[in-house]
Amino acid sequence: MMQRLVDASGCNTTDLNSNDTISCLRQLDYDTISQASFDTYDSDEVDTNQGDSWMPVVDDDFLPAPPSQLLAENRFANVTAMALWMENDMQLYTPTDISSEQDIFDFYRAFLPGFTDQSITDMIALYPSADFQENSAANLSSQFYRSAQIFRDLLMTYPPIHFGENLARAGNVVYYISQNASLLPAMLAVAGEPGLEVVHTSEFPYTFGNLSHYNQSGFPFEPTAIDYRLEKEQAGSWAAFTYVGQPSLYTKKTLQGFGPAYSEANQTAIFIAGANEGLSNIDGEGASPALAFQHLRARCGFFNSASIIQQLQY
Repeated sequence: MMQRLVDASGCNTTDLNSNDTISCLRQLDYDTISQASFDTYDSDEVDTNQGDSWMPVVDDDFLPAPPSQLLAENRFANVTAMALWMENDMQLYTPTDISSEQDIFDFYRAFLPGFTDQSITDMIALYPSADFQENSAANLSSQFYRSAQIFRDLLMTYPPIHFGENLARAGNVVYYISQNASLLPAMLAVAGEPGLEVVHTSEFPYTFGNLSHYNQSGFPFEPTAIDYRLEKEQAGSWAAFTYVGQPSLYTKKTLQGFGPAYSEANQTAIFIAGANEGLSNIDGEGASPALAFQHLRARCGFFNSASIIQQLQY
């Protein structure tokens, strides 16, 4: 991806990683290098990392080692942390023409160049096809929803859980929140993308407390009682966490019962925000059926295993 920018800017007369290439780029004015960046940006092709062109690399200074190594060696700041993801975070970025298991394999073969074919097959097998239903009205297959769930877990769920587990082992308090409320499905349908659910950025009107900003001409705006409650309580929880390190304050307008993820041995708790709200274990006693159905323990064990982390190349 960096090579494309170098080619477009004319700084490709030397090796990509050479000091001469860097010097050439530094001599370009802002408009030139910005335009080269715009011309080569590509968020549509999976093998261009969905548009994430500027990824951090180990530089022996700011990042002295791969992130997975830093985590394993407890080389991180000891802080109270909170992570949030959407119920269907990556549906908006999953190709809607996926309709078979081979399509899923091909998608992840391009997206995960460090994975072996067997690892991709094993990953897909963790998500049984029978667990996902098609949406014929939206022309979206069950395999689309299956692939999108894998994508969500791969990028949005298991990395923060892996980070949080290591923070907690070092004695830090960690909170997780999974969002199942959204104003966006009806709006996306009007915009020509029907069948999408609680997608990426669905939390914005709640965490920023600005529900009214989504009342735009030409788009449906029908907030429920849950939406209006979350507008106050979720914004309050974000403010409370920032101010005192706790997202749930019983005397204030915050999400109630939002406790730490690792207060029980050998268990992980996640707060569900929206319908069927509350703190839930990922499995066993005290687990919400919707959360237990996601098989987070087994899938997390796969994605956060040493061999898969190595293939993920972080």
